Amino acid sequence: MTSRSYEGEYAGFVSRLAALAIDILLMTITTVTVTGISSLILAFFINQPTQFGEQILHIQDELVMLGTALAFLFPPVYFIAFWTLFGQTIGKAIMGLRIVRRDGGRVSVFQAATRWMLFTILVPGTLFVGAFWVLLDNRRRAFHDMLSGTVVVYSGTFRLHDDLNVPKIKPNHLTRREDLPRLR
Repeated sequence: MTSRSYEGEYAGFVSRLAALAIDILLMTITTVTVTGISSLILAFFINQPTQFGEQILHIQDELVMLGTALAFLFPPVYFIAFWTLFGQTIGKAIMGLRIVRRDGGRVSVFQAATRWMLFTILVPGTLFVGAFWVLLDNRRRAFHDMLSGTVVVYSGTFRLHDDLNVPKIKPNHLTRREDLPRLR
């Protein structure tokens, strides 16, 4: 097994997408868990034949609206706080990625908030061309990265398995069919 440091190299599309998927999964699990526990607690008190149960029953609509508001506020608070405080969300940390300014410094609250707003507007607004732009840009930036002055870089050393037996084909070599490895 060999190790190679990718520290500071621009992160690719697949790594970024995997980190986002991990973050969405974590936020979904958190939201469902908090909502489920809150519902159980409310159900317990509503079913109690006391005056307290009657009061909760009367404010049930307000509690649903509060829960909905919190569910909408959770993603921006999660992303902005983690980007500002740690330079990475949990998903990006798992994938070994970090968000930094173009000069390599820490992301400010303003930059993080700008990046979040641009991400939520530009990615769906451009039919994901803004996200796929990572594949074309030499610094692998999406539209929201360019406009907020950030880049996503790798933040560590990764280990590669030598025992994968992947055949090595020379780059820029015109390979004939008979030169390709045969699958058995």
